Amino acid sequence: KGPLVSKKLLAVGMQRVPSTTLTAARVTMTQAKKAHSPPSPTDSLPTKKARTVALKRDRKRVHNLQKAYQKQVLKHGDPPILFDILEMLGKPRVDEILVRNEEFERVPPFGEEVVVKIDRLSSHGDGLALTPQGDRLLVVPFALPGEVVRVYPYASDRFIFKSRIVEILERNASMRNESLVQCRYFGQCGGCQYQMIPYEQQLELKREVVRRAFMHYSNLDSSLVPEVLATMPSPERMHYRTKLTPHFDLPASLRRAYGKKVPTEPVDVAIGFDNPSTGRVMDIEECPIGTPVLNEAMKWERQRVRESIRSFKNGATLLLRDSLKSFDSEESVAITDHKATVYERVGSTKFSTPAGAFFQNNRSIIPLVMEYVRSQLPASDKPQYLVDTYCGSGLFALSLAPLFDKVAGVEISASSIECAKENARQNHILNADFLAGEAENIFSKISFPRAQTTVVIDPPRRGCDQAFIDQLVALRPRNIIYVSCNVHVRRLFLQ
Repeated sequence: KGPLVSKKLLAVGMQRVPSTTLTAARVTMTQAKKAHSPPSPTDSLPTKKARTVALKRDRKRVHNLQKAYQKQVLKHGDPPILFDILEMLGKPRVDEILVRNEEFERVPPFGEEVVVKIDRLSSHGDGLALTPQGDRLLVVPFALPGEVVRVYPYASDRFIFKSRIVEILERNASMRNESLVQCRYFGQCGGCQYQMIPYEQQLELKREVVRRAFMHYSNLDSSLVPEVLATMPSPERMHYRTKLTPHFDLPASLRRAYGKKVPTEPVDVAIGFDNPSTGRVMDIEECPIGTPVLNEAMKWERQRVRESIRSFKNGATLLLRDSLKSFDSEESVAITDHKATVYERVGSTKFSTPAGAFFQNNRSIIPLVMEYVRSQLPASDKPQYLVDTYCGSGLFALSLAPLFDKVAGVEISASSIECAKENARQNHILNADFLAGEAENIFSKISFPRAQTTVVIDPPRRGCDQAFIDQLVALRPRNIIYVSCNVHVRRLFLQ
């Protein structure tokens, strides 16, 4: 609750923000709360009691954040934003805060409007700026590098304040083109980050994410880090996604009424995706990155939920999967049952999978991914062998089977193995076996010659665990092709 920021602190980067564009760099905590949130329940309590309640609540908040961060690091390692924190705050400042055990504290300008200049984008596409005090990063969704923005920091985490844009004072005209936005919810829905950026620049931003991931996580000398190639564009940029999972929370009136007489008056329920600035579910009627058949189905699913909302005990997540009507058809249908079968075709290879199981959600990009993987296969006149790990329904094993003498797909999920075997049968592929392995001994049934074996790894977002990596090292295959949907967990593999 110190004095308002002086005019010197209104300077953002090396440029002074014109005073005519600002009424104040920050407002007091009380003013900010009135502008951005309802009054706190402690406002009416005696000062001493309110202070005690707030102190206990803040201790609990910090404790929960510490536990969550430790759990994340234990499971995934250091988050990508840690390296932005070290670069922007400087290691001496970070160490100083850590010594005081204040990395989770809500220091100024938390809860106060502030004007800053966006320095860069995070690996997740959010704008990053340094606070005027220089001891926290502001994470600002939908802000671009070089932009001067008035923001409101509303939530805290380790060294960062999550912030929402109040006003864009200076725009980055070379990156921001609002005419490119094709979704009426963009800027509020957390599903997309880059729609206002020209596609060629989006591709370069994604390339930079991968480059920085190798730089920070590989533990390799910079001279040994390979060049990151240009990002491969998607043939479809909108209406490509074959899976949508809108969700909803049970309305408060029904939660209070559970076990009692259910109210009969109309109940409003938001069905859609989260707003990153509020954490609440937004009511979303259509998603332009979803296929047309899924957007049509979403209308009926939303109506079904609203009509039956009183039968739900909790909120739920809906499933919408785009499936070929049959292997011989180009027509798509929407599947909403997790246990139903989805039909896909990659080139001439047919795949049937449970709707609730994973399958690549951008149908247009799969042939390009497969083409790249093929280009990395060794050329040899000796027999060649393929091991497809995390094989699921057999995407890589079956698509690449004609190029190998023998193929083995391994999975710890018995149901996925049965699905892969069925796909091999319907494609008349005879040189592929699928083996259900135990996590601690996944390659026990593989006896291919090491010098002639290629391993394809396509793990889930959490990546490979250490037990898998140790077994892979012991297997010592000649070639490894790693297909990753989350480059920031690849660090385990590279180490």
